[in-house]
Amino acid sequence: MTVRVASLFLLTFCLHVTNALAQTITEEETPEITFALPIDCTPGENCFIQNYVDVDPSRRWQDYMCGRLTYNRHKGTDIRLPSMKEMEAGVAVLAAADGRVKGVRNGEEDGLYINGDHQAVSGKECGNGIIITHENGWETQYCHLKKNSVRVQRGQKVKAGTPIASVGLSGASEFTHLHFEVRHNGSTIDPFTGATTLDGCNVPAVSLWTVAARAFLNYSPSGVINQGVATSIPNNMAIERGQFTDLKLDKDSPMLLYFVRIYGLHPGDREELTLTDPDGVELAHDSKIHKGSTKAQYFKYVGKKRPN
Repeated sequence: MTVRVASLFLLTFCLHVTNALAQTITEEETPEITFALPIDCTPGENCFIQNYVDVDPSRRWQDYMCGRLTYNRHKGTDIRLPSMKEMEAGVAVLAAADGRVKGVRNGEEDGLYINGDHQAVSGKECGNGIIITHENGWETQYCHLKKNSVRVQRGQKVKAGTPIASVGLSGASEFTHLHFEVRHNGSTIDPFTGATTLDGCNVPAVSLWTVAARAFLNYSPSGVINQGVATSIPNNMAIERGQFTDLKLDKDSPMLLYFVRIYGLHPGDREELTLTDPDGVELAHDSKIHKGSTKAQYFKYVGKKRPN
């Protein structure tokens, strides 16, 4: 007997809600340069912003909305895929603006850092990468690209939207993502505000994203990365590898678990998971208030062993 997975579970997951810290975008001002979405995915649906630029110059860290979706001295925007399955299928990295390729690296292995070989990426933390120069001192960098996926050469001119590589897991990367970085005359610029990292958070800002890109880049302090069912206790690495993507359940499965992986778990958030059978009878339930620190990435599961 094959179990219909879609009818088995019900999830109630109360995500963190920010207060009124919304940035002020000065629409009347026209930025000197704008950037298109540098990845061929839809943020919030099949990719997610895991980290923003750290705008706090001290040893603490804050993103441009005064939230915690960043880490100390992080200089880019990390757009992640749900798992390695999407990386293996291929997700294109796109030139964010017209420019000329300044440099490339293409032959680094994927997954060295996540598998514990940190020494192998020393001095090459960006992994496979591309730097593109633009007019008037602007520059963009694209990191953690898939091995041998780079499609451009040094000196080549590119147009905004041109596929230049694929998202990968090379360099100092703990999950499959694109690290996108913007610089102006050598200084790190947050594309969400047009400001430097010295200006702090929640500042009056001129977004450097194109109008089309802004429609997909709304700030969300928490969100679901992926979710699914398992017949054994999952771990983060197994979920990252997409191990449970095509799992099938039947009456002999030793257990039934439902898992969810999120970004941005904050102190005070309520975690609540409920697993029901097709008739709505509760099989398992767990609810608690998160009392620890903010978690950039977090997964939780609830389930039940197969009865005798």
